[in-house]
Amino acid sequence: MDFDLSCGMIGFLMHARTDVSIVEAAEHAAELHEELWPRLVENRGALDIIPSGALRPNFRIEPAQVRYLLDFARRNYDVICVDLSGLMERYSVELMQESRRIYLVCTPELPSIYLARQKLDFLRTLELEDRVRVLLNREQKHSLVGPEGIEKIIGLPVAVSFPNDYRGVHRAVTDGKPVERRSDLGKRFAALARGMMGSEAKPARARRFVDYFTLNPARFTLEGDGHSRGAA
Repeated sequence: MDFDLSCGMIGFLMHARTDVSIVEAAEHAAELHEELWPRLVENRGALDIIPSGALRPNFRIEPAQVRYLLDFARRNYDVICVDLSGLMERYSVELMQESRRIYLVCTPELPSIYLARQKLDFLRTLELEDRVRVLLNREQKHSLVGPEGIEKIIGLPVAVSFPNDYRGVHRAVTDGKPVERRSDLGKRFAALARGMMGSEAKPARARRFVDYFTLNPARFTLEGDGHSRGAA
């Protein structure tokens, strides 16, 4: 579920249809049923996607709509992932409060690290720090700030880092498919997926491999992605 209403990219990355969106799903949240749901999602094998859709600056998702969506999704999926804007909207905070894990994404640049620290400070006020895992995107061998430096600045260790692979990502975006699983970046995605499923020691099952952020069937075991702006 792409809840980034301002800059959601999952629909573009996955070449999803343009007539499905989280906005439409929210508008029908109180009347969801098994016949309507397939019209609101884009299917990719074992993965269903709800993109953010076209820009709707005046639309506001209400917490009640979020609860209806999650209640329906929990009855139908083993794992649910949400992508958030990082702007800490009211509905984003509610989603994170219902999450099992919150993934805070940053890049090695100081502005992105600074924003990540601010977000973590805010999440501490909500007593959510124990759910936060830091993900380092676009890691480079000779970054001026490495994982240890980022840990000192943010205050949490880097859980998973993803190497900079513009060529591989460009191919994946062009084809609307995941990055090559045998690549260094693909292996890191697989490691993250196994961690989400609580099975780091086991290979990820194909039906549960996801490149975007995820949830489990127990009550609100939701994975949230709290992006730091600047961490595209």
